Amino acid sequence: MRLVPILACIATGLGLVSSASAQLVSVPGTLVALAPPKGFTLARTFSGFDNGRGGSSITVEEMPPSAAADIKAAFSSPKGVSTRFASQGVRITRIDRIALDSGDAPLAIGEQSFKGSEFVKYMTLLGGADGKNVVLITFNLSASTSLRQSDVEAVVRSVTIGRPPSLSDKLSQMPFTFKAAPPFHTADAMPGTAVILATLDGVDPQGKKPLIVIGRMPTSASPAENEQVNEREMRSVPGFREAPVTERRNTPFAGGPGNFITAAANGRTVMQFVRVLPGGSLMRMLVTGDTPAIEGAHDAILEIASSVELPQ
Repeated sequence: MRLVPILACIATGLGLVSSASAQLVSVPGTLVALAPPKGFTLARTFSGFDNGRGGSSITVEEMPPSAAADIKAAFSSPKGVSTRFASQGVRITRIDRIALDSGDAPLAIGEQSFKGSEFVKYMTLLGGADGKNVVLITFNLSASTSLRQSDVEAVVRSVTIGRPPSLSDKLSQMPFTFKAAPPFHTADAMPGTAVILATLDGVDPQGKKPLIVIGRMPTSASPAENEQVNEREMRSVPGFREAPVTERRNTPFAGGPGNFITAAANGRTVMQFVRVLPGGSLMRMLVTGDTPAIEGAHDAILEIASSVELPQ
């Protein structure tokens, strides 16, 4: 299911923001910006910055406050941080405090053994208040990088954390409209791309509860290929590559001619509506879940599908 991984890939863009004392650089894929030290540039393979000559890095990890309880507890002591990151060879010897405008923040200090090299390690935990995400910033400094603790603290003081957009903000940027129908509610959205409708709050790791993803995505297909595209996209859903099709038909969708397909395998059902649009994109509504649950929500699914519209 290619729409769902998209939701895990929200990027904020590079962007430079003026600062009175330094230039803030936004970290792609996060709501974090900071003023990196001289010689550090945006990394290509992780969220943060690296120093190609010195072999050092600054990593940025962002997490919602509800998912950060364990790591916040770990920063209560050097032993707690060392234990939390022991598998990475981290050894924390002390935790200092950094005075910030918003209060003070912990700065764990120690070292790390990695691939036969030793690094000086600084780790700080920021955010978590006023609806902002919790951010773990880690400095991995090799012997050839001449950053002092005062330099690290200056970087930490430069950090800004944006407020995550509300669900209504995300929905306002959708290139389509829709209406949820019970038992479904709008659970999350990626601005400009897709929405997720669920029948429960929280996580459903086994994927049994009905889930709907409605999205607009690029395609090289033409509007005459609705049926072929629909089956191809359905076959991309894990577990349904060889599943027998139980129904397919042409049907109006997203304000024009579309196609519907459904298939079942191993007690689960997929229902999917597709309309290929002129100009290189398609609208897709994918429904997955246990077969009995999908059958019980059948009328609501059809009602939601009929509500999907493109702006005039």
